[in-house]
Amino acid sequence: MAHQRGIYLKGAPAIEWQRAIYRYSPLPLGSGVSRRAIGAMLAEGHLVNIPTWVELSHEFARAGFTPAEFAMLHEAVAPRAREIARTHPELAVEVFDECLPANPLFRLRAHGWTRWLTLVRSSDMSTGDAVAAVLRGE
Repeated sequence: MAHQRGIYLKGAPAIEWQRAIYRYSPLPLGSGVSRRAIGAMLAEGHLVNIPTWVELSHEFARAGFTPAEFAMLHEAVAPRAREIARTHPELAVEVFDECLPANPLFRLRAHGWTRWLTLVRSSDMSTGDAVAAVLRGE
């Protein structure tokens, strides 16, 4: 794991991206010990070199999201994530952990959520209502 500081993605420190992704990781983080160790590293300001996290942060930053908006989207999608992954594969995919196959994780696809971002930024629409609008194709 790399311990780099001062890396920015579209104006937001990479550490902010990693902290957001840590909360909504599309990868199983292993045992509680491993999860706590990663959390401690991030709390101390150290980046972790998890290629999927790096790719995900770049994907969402390129689509115009901030780390806070990435987190808001995940919070809004969470109650319907399984349904969305099954009915709208352009928006999300299920990621299965072989140790916990009954509890899949989800990876959102940034390009599918840019309309959500526009709705949330430019209207009084709640994040949940914006998810519903995207699912209806509005």
